[in-house]
Amino acid sequence: MEIEKKKIDLLQLITYIYLFTPVFLFVTMWLKFYIGIPLGIAILVGIYFSLKNETPLWYPERNKHTFVFLGLVLAITVIWTFTSGVGSSVVQYPDHLYRNALFRILIDHEWPVKLTVNGNTKGMAYYIGFWLPAALVAKVSSYQFGFLFLQIWMIIGLFLILYYICEKHQKLRLWYILVFIVFGGADWIGYQLIGKAFDQLGNRIEWWAYVYNYPGVMTSTFWVYNQVIYGWLIFSMIMRQKDNRNILFLWSAGVLNCTFPAAGMIPFAIYRALRNTDEKEFFTKFGKAVTSCLSWQFLVGFLISLISTVYVLSNTNVGANLAIDNASKVMSILPTLTAEGATVVSFNAYPWTTRVYIYLWFVLLEFGLYFIVIYKSQNKKPIYWLTLIVLLACPLIEVGGWIDFCMRASIPGLFVLFHMVIDAFEDYVDNKKYVYVAILVLFSFFSSMTCHDTLMGVMGPMAQKFYNNEKVSADAFSESYVFNADNFFSSMQSPFFKYFAK
Repeated sequence: MEIEKKKIDLLQLITYIYLFTPVFLFVTMWLKFYIGIPLGIAILVGIYFSLKNETPLWYPERNKHTFVFLGLVLAITVIWTFTSGVGSSVVQYPDHLYRNALFRILIDHEWPVKLTVNGNTKGMAYYIGFWLPAALVAKVSSYQFGFLFLQIWMIIGLFLILYYICEKHQKLRLWYILVFIVFGGADWIGYQLIGKAFDQLGNRIEWWAYVYNYPGVMTSTFWVYNQVIYGWLIFSMIMRQKDNRNILFLWSAGVLNCTFPAAGMIPFAIYRALRNTDEKEFFTKFGKAVTSCLSWQFLVGFLISLISTVYVLSNTNVGANLAIDNASKVMSILPTLTAEGATVVSFNAYPWTTRVYIYLWFVLLEFGLYFIVIYKSQNKKPIYWLTLIVLLACPLIEVGGWIDFCMRASIPGLFVLFHMVIDAFEDYVDNKKYVYVAILVLFSFFSSMTCHDTLMGVMGPMAQKFYNNEKVSADAFSESYVFNADNFFSSMQSPFFKYFAK
């Protein structure tokens, strides 16, 4: 295979190292040596070929404005990381305590993790990629430095994401960053119209639609930082590819690092591959898209995807509850929502007309209004319609015992919607269509309400603890508690632990 002789871009090198370090650690330290070592070497070669084949990056001029801008972005990522709960630096909710426990288990036990409680042994099976580099650092240092490294790792990831947002539009604009941080649906309106009638999670306005939830950007980094950072970054890299040889390789890093967002990327990755071919007849175009993917990194990506899929599917919760429902999902079986301090009422207690009614409001307020307003600017782009279909479908698919698929697989689609909103806003400003501009500004205001809600969920309890002279952050759930949760482990008889794991 001929590789164009060109210099490897430093920022792209950093990006690939960031994306594939967890995968490399997983294959070389969790798999049998005769599988892991050759595959680890193959990954390094795949990274080299991918970098040689990468689409050149846009860079701004090197001047004072650029350095000030990058400094501001770095400061934003540091503050953002601090408020996200990573590293146990702020008030920790139960989700954080689970993740802190998983991180400690990864530090305390040999890899692959095989935990025994009361004579019962299980293997860890979860999307653990985000924690692996920091856990390895902590193994040779301390818990404290491991948590600090985890924060540094997130800062690096967020900084790369924010730069790639600007790179996509080939402009350095602080308002891109600020809009991204507050981007989300009109949850406050939904809560006023619908949520108060159910009030299943107290005043958490992002849960206004009960069992449908498309979290905003800041909400996502607070609750699922371990998935969303890799989800945004991998997706940014896939969608900028002008050649198909790297697409599967990049996507394969998502199966371990951000499983549900990786699933949500599949339609867009196929779209990107088709867009990169110049044929007009569909079957010819599809065939050329497939053949143009073939490369060393494609083969390595296929192997990574295969092994990582076997690993994450060994999770007992996924294996027991995998179901893809049709449109009747909104009218039939929906999970029961529980929360500390909430009145537990099954959604099935409500008539199907109520469930459909809430689904339609959810579609309108979480993303439908955006699509209506940007229609005039973006409707001729195929990705506009693809994104609409994906976001309509995600709430109707359930994997596991809760609505994780809806909340996480929607991350790529919502990211595309954000970029289309930016494009439409600039288009409307350039063409002096100020009514549309005003509506988009108003939407940003309402979406920022969820951001405010998340911040208050952090700062309010923190202030109270400071006032009472209490410890600000909790630690972690016990190993036995996490072991019995049936959401993070696998049977030792699963295909992964029988045939692939050390």
